[in-house]
Amino acid sequence: MTHPPNTSIEDVVYYYETIIASMPGNVYWFDVNLRAQGCNQNVLDMLGLNHLQEFKGLSFEEMGEIAGWPAAATEAFKTASMTVINTGKAKLNIEEPPIQHTNGQWLTFLTHRVPIFTQDKKVNGMIGISLDITRRKQLEQALKKANQAKDDFIRNMSHDIRTPLAGIIGMSALLEEELQDGEEKNHAHMVSVSSQQLLTLLNSVLDIVATGRQSEAEVIVQSFNLKTMIEHLVALEMPTVQAKQLKLKVDLDDDLPEQFYSDEVKIQRLLLNLLGNAVKFTEQGEIELGARYENGALCLWVRDTGCGIKEHDQTRIFEKFFRATNRDTSVYNGHGVGLHIVEHYVKLLKGSIKVTSKWQIGTTITVCLPMNVVSANLCITSSAAPTLTANTSSELLATPLSSKKNHTAGVLFVEDNNVALTIAKKYLTQHRLRFKTAQTIDEAYALLQQHSFALVITDIGLPDGTGYELAALCRAFEYNKARSVTPIIGLTARTLTAAEQQHATQAGMKALFNKPLTVRLLEQLMEDFYLPLVSIEVDMPALPLIDESQLKNMAPEDSWPELFDLFQTECHADIVALTAAWQAQDMSALKHLAHKMKSTALYSGAQAMQAACQHLEKALQQQTDATELEPHYQHCQVTVQATLDKIKEFLA
Repeated sequence: MTHPPNTSIEDVVYYYETIIASMPGNVYWFDVNLRAQGCNQNVLDMLGLNHLQEFKGLSFEEMGEIAGWPAAATEAFKTASMTVINTGKAKLNIEEPPIQHTNGQWLTFLTHRVPIFTQDKKVNGMIGISLDITRRKQLEQALKKANQAKDDFIRNMSHDIRTPLAGIIGMSALLEEELQDGEEKNHAHMVSVSSQQLLTLLNSVLDIVATGRQSEAEVIVQSFNLKTMIEHLVALEMPTVQAKQLKLKVDLDDDLPEQFYSDEVKIQRLLLNLLGNAVKFTEQGEIELGARYENGALCLWVRDTGCGIKEHDQTRIFEKFFRATNRDTSVYNGHGVGLHIVEHYVKLLKGSIKVTSKWQIGTTITVCLPMNVVSANLCITSSAAPTLTANTSSELLATPLSSKKNHTAGVLFVEDNNVALTIAKKYLTQHRLRFKTAQTIDEAYALLQQHSFALVITDIGLPDGTGYELAALCRAFEYNKARSVTPIIGLTARTLTAAEQQHATQAGMKALFNKPLTVRLLEQLMEDFYLPLVSIEVDMPALPLIDESQLKNMAPEDSWPELFDLFQTECHADIVALTAAWQAQDMSALKHLAHKMKSTALYSGAQAMQAACQHLEKALQQQTDATELEPHYQHCQVTVQATLDKIKEFLA
């Protein structure tokens, strides 16, 4: 830049100071001793100074005193500036501690500090440029809160929908087990499968949000059984396959290992999306799901004889929300996120994906994922259910209950939802497990103080807190009383995230599962924690479940099916009432029901049940202590269930 001739030094200085004073942001410079040499108007305004001469010569400490900066902020500014002068290297894009303007507003700046050199390359000072990013920080914070609110909404919606769905899945499974009529049994099975498909659809909708969350970028490695996973997926899709009269073929390589190390949840969702798409877009013909392991990679493919994908659409099918069919005219439902999720997971697992498709002929999608095989000499227990999470690791299986102690109280099941509680009681009773139930943290904690349990299974969302809080209370109580550690399992209807799993671990839980409690999960827990069974060795003579000779004396043989059908109806209603009375500790109702069930058994030839009900009735007349009565009550439940199972065999 040139200046008019005969321009004085004072004019040149004024000229540049005028330019700098008009620059946006805060501009300032110091000498090597960190004494202020100049600044623009914004700095003066911030410090409440009127003239540049008031600023010149100030140290950072003096500026901090004038402006009322926090001592930590003043020291940070001074240290960063001295580093630039001492090293001769710039420090760029440094977010500064917030400081206060003279107008009372707290501001955040992004600062660039650059050394000033003389002509002989010696550091002569430092210049700083600070840009006000306060508004940007406010917007970032607002965006963070909005994202948190969105995630909270998704988790709450997930919980509110999954809770009744879990009830439908559990109740329909019980119905399928108990119904005798083949057509009715099939209807119950279809309700169960359809509700599981609805749960899968819910998960896929939640995946739209989940794939954008940081937790979904985490790969959680654990051992899993591939063949079991494929069996579950095929069973889930089979009703739709059968309804469309398609053929579903599974082609697994003869040398395919069973156990792999990788992210089980992501692989399961990946396969579910591929298989679901194939079923959706195939109207006739067949679908093939295959797997092979070669060169350290698991290759999975899904082939269909469906409508295929047009060539110009094949490069776009992995785009989020893209649908190759017209949304308004297509007969196919969907959100256009399935293949986007597949590609997202394949990238996370460092794999590859290949699409081969011909319009109106069919499509084959092949995914190859690098992963290790579980060594054959390791003892690996397969997942108890498809909903097992990464928190269910070898720790769960390797650290069972302290040896095989006698825990007379058995299982403590904590759940406030009556449907879920009813299903759990049914499962626990069918498996001859001793158990107590609670619906709040207060009730559960009182039971934990009074009894020694082999296992606690608790819902995460409870009326007076969370299952995590209950676990923490239990751990503190055990520590203070020097009691052995009780394994605690969490059940949640929320979307499982790495944060939830970490929260469970920190609270002292062994594992975290998705609802509902399934028979397979319960059986796995029984094996892992040596859960005590109700003893059926009571002081009673061995009696037949059904005495046919007695029955022949009471009714013609051709009337037995009708008699047993009425017996089942009566017993199922009485068992529900008996369980409710026991939970309420209503001794009067228990006596009435024991007497009623004894009479039902008498007229049906159910000798063992008759004796068990009579035994319970007599015990109720002699004592009211729940601990003393429980073996009689549990024995009655087990005997009634065994009788029902026997009748089911008879009617089959």
